[in-house]
Amino acid sequence: MHKIRRLLCLIFVLAIVFSLSACSGTKSDSYKISSEGISFSESKESENKKLFYQPLEREKLIRVSRNDLNVLYFDKATMSISVYDASAKRLWNSLPDSYIDSQPAVLKIDILAGNQAITLNSQSDSVEKGLAEYKIEKGRVTVTYRFEEKLSDGSVINFVVPAVFGFEGQAVTAKINCSEIDTSLCSDNVVLKGIHFLEYFGSCESASDGDYIFLPEGCGVTLDISEKEESFSPVKLSVYGSDPSVKSAQTKESCYVAAFGMKKENSAFVALIQEGDSLATITADKALKNSGSNRVGASFELTSYCTNEDGSEIFVSNNRYSGNINIAYRFLSGSNASYCGMAGACRELLIRNGAFSLSKKEETKESLPFVLNLIASANIGEKNSVKALTTFEQAEDVLSILRSKGLGNIVLRYSGLFSGSLKQRSASSVSLLSSLGTEEEYQEFLSFVNSQNIDFFADAKLISGEKGAFKNPAVSLSGKKTAAEIVDFKNSVISSGGETALASTDEISENANTLINKFNSFNISGICLSDAGKLLFSDFNQKNYSDRIKLQNTVRTQTQALSASKSLMVDQCNIYTVKYADYITNLPTSSVYASKSGYSSVPFMQILLRSVSEYSSSSINLSSNTENAVLKAAEYGCIPSFTLYYSDLSSEDKADNCYYLNQMSLAQSAYERLSNTLSSLRNKRITDHYKVKKGVWCTEYEGGINVYVNYNNKDVVVNGITLEEKSFLKVG
Repeated sequence: MHKIRRLLCLIFVLAIVFSLSACSGTKSDSYKISSEGISFSESKESENKKLFYQPLEREKLIRVSRNDLNVLYFDKATMSISVYDASAKRLWNSLPDSYIDSQPAVLKIDILAGNQAITLNSQSDSVEKGLAEYKIEKGRVTVTYRFEEKLSDGSVINFVVPAVFGFEGQAVTAKINCSEIDTSLCSDNVVLKGIHFLEYFGSCESASDGDYIFLPEGCGVTLDISEKEESFSPVKLSVYGSDPSVKSAQTKESCYVAAFGMKKENSAFVALIQEGDSLATITADKALKNSGSNRVGASFELTSYCTNEDGSEIFVSNNRYSGNINIAYRFLSGSNASYCGMAGACRELLIRNGAFSLSKKEETKESLPFVLNLIASANIGEKNSVKALTTFEQAEDVLSILRSKGLGNIVLRYSGLFSGSLKQRSASSVSLLSSLGTEEEYQEFLSFVNSQNIDFFADAKLISGEKGAFKNPAVSLSGKKTAAEIVDFKNSVISSGGETALASTDEISENANTLINKFNSFNISGICLSDAGKLLFSDFNQKNYSDRIKLQNTVRTQTQALSASKSLMVDQCNIYTVKYADYITNLPTSSVYASKSGYSSVPFMQILLRSVSEYSSSSINLSSNTENAVLKAAEYGCIPSFTLYYSDLSSEDKADNCYYLNQMSLAQSAYERLSNTLSSLRNKRITDHYKVKKGVWCTEYEGGINVYVNYNNKDVVVNGITLEEKSFLKVG
């Protein structure tokens, strides 16, 4: 009996080894291992803390290069970089001076070796062992970290990771070419899962009043680090959201730009991930009273993996990212050492990289736009039957009433116009819903829209559709066809949630061409992409694997193609969709973390996008506090937006907040107030944003124009000017 048991155990171990060794083959898109006991842990602590974590003296560092503002230094003892901000006279280090209960490092690598998960540390596992080398030439320093370990099961870990540091313009860049990572001496069952790169840059044990970490969640968040807490859970943000093809990694936070930063007294840095961004997770942590440090940085998942539904197995992709990781650091001082300065620096980098364009079509309308999201139809009830809510004739009535109330620059987003309603089946199946009216009524509606000079956008999906819609839908890491839960619009009656299929990368260009042809046949001049601005996924199809980087580039290319033929609106705004968008709608004005202690929402995204593209907030009438939503639009410089339909779906105990007649007075009032303040500021950048006093904020625009917003339930005097309760005022 014992012999049989030993034989069965041997067979099981061999099965695991053979499945792991298949990682370079093409028969499977992933392999499976048991998840029992899997958790990444450091191999060991550094034996020489004094050497690796002590105050650095600038005079003893090697000067690599400099620009007008900063100097790049290298410490050959720790194989780490430092940057001296001459304006603020501050030395920013990539390692802290000391540590208590963690192992700071320039570089950490996460490794799967059979059923073992290990994290190796560049300081204790490479530098301390004498395995790291450096070379300085042409104003750059290249540090090559080698990691060598032999595990108890005989597995050999031997990774060589070169990292390059230097100046590009005003930025210090940190780069790893993942194709140059040498794994040739590793055992077959060893997988490089991910890299943590400069996660401790600028970290500190203590901070002063007003110091904070910047995070790109929602519209932007500052995390106060001036006071230590008893406990704190690190914040982890998946850049561009979690991957629906890796089900175990789902999160609710939104993260539209791969940027983070830290402010310390009169100095700050902001980091923009320029390559490898959609593989990144941004992590922030706070120093506690007896441990830890304040830090923010990024890690990169080079090889995807996830657990199955019951958590018993791990699926590991056979594909590893081989492109570049590239982080650009900008250093700010004085009045620029703020989230406003960080946004400005990121904006400059994005323009330089070609991600932003300031050459938008010339604006011919002087008045402030009003974004009307008009719901043509919706999926009602558990069976998701399609119900017409605003026919073509009714849409004309709604638009006529809004025009009669003084809304002169209406931007119409017509949702649920096509077959499948809000759950559009696919781009190829786009056709007008017959329940909305006849062909003659549709042509009359188009004539009205054109005669009134209304910008008309119809909702369409580029990268997703109804379940079963695609010939070759994307495949999840588990090998199943993948789907995501995408909610385009919700209230107590209407639901468009549920599973939505994801298109393979190869089908997306075909989808874009189909949409152009379909919209041409319908004489619709504008496309609103309801999915591409907020959804990013991998396709683990074994014949044609596509990681998130490839999909990101595909979406960028296809938005360019769409914008060459049509006006383009994007719902929300992963940063790679911004360049060709004329309008961005549903841009967040808050964060899921804003209600927590130490967190504050800030208009980072709005500052970043100002005068790059027109943007609106979420619909004012769908807010739980419509008065504050109007004030927030004024503070953040947002175009007003409303979601309406013609049908009245009110119940006996609750009025329908989307029924157009219930919202006309609010729409007129909100538009008039915001138009009077913001119309003349449409093409002006936001230069500063700050709290004046409790409940009062100021947004400063170029030219010295200020917009003061008073959230208080009483009048407030600011600089001799009386701000009425719940009001805003433009000065200058």
